[in-house]
Amino acid sequence: DPTYYADLRDSISKNGILQPLLVRPKENRFEVIAGATRLAIARELRLAAVPALVRDASDREATVFRLHENLVRENPDPVSEARFIAETLKDLGVGVEEYAAMISRTEAWVQDRLTIAEMPTYMLQALKNKEISLGVALALFQVDDEQTRQDWVYSAIRDGMSVRGAQDALREYERLKSMR
Repeated sequence: DPTYYADLRDSISKNGILQPLLVRPKENRFEVIAGATRLAIARELRLAAVPALVRDASDREATVFRLHENLVRENPDPVSEARFIAETLKDLGVGVEEYAAMISRTEAWVQDRLTIAEMPTYMLQALKNKEISLGVALALFQVDDEQTRQDWVYSAIRDGMSVRGAQDALREYERLKSMR
């Protein structure tokens, strides 16, 4: 987000880095776990030093810390969040239940993010652009006929659609499908 970056850059140039980076020792160096953007700005501003907390952390712990940092500080869009979570689950080789416990979220919340990660590009773009809500996207994604789903998503973008409207449309779709 260019606005976030510009605001952070302005703050760091005026006040310095207020929140230390979180780093871990790795191969005679330090790996940034949280604070990569702050570090990039510090380099850009040619700061001689940055505050950092050094923490021994396994790969698994570092991944959890990164996710926590991104969820808490940056409030990412659901698409970026979904992609990160899907990738992290795969990298860690853990199930939804264990992962949910690791990040202090519900299994349903994690499962919703995995569902988002499976959505076609046009739905991801609509979510990212805030043209449809997360609830509408999750309901419409359940439509198993791709053309119908695509038509309904474009209709939701064009005309607006509430979560309840999407759920009603899904129920009607399922009812008609069962009649065939």
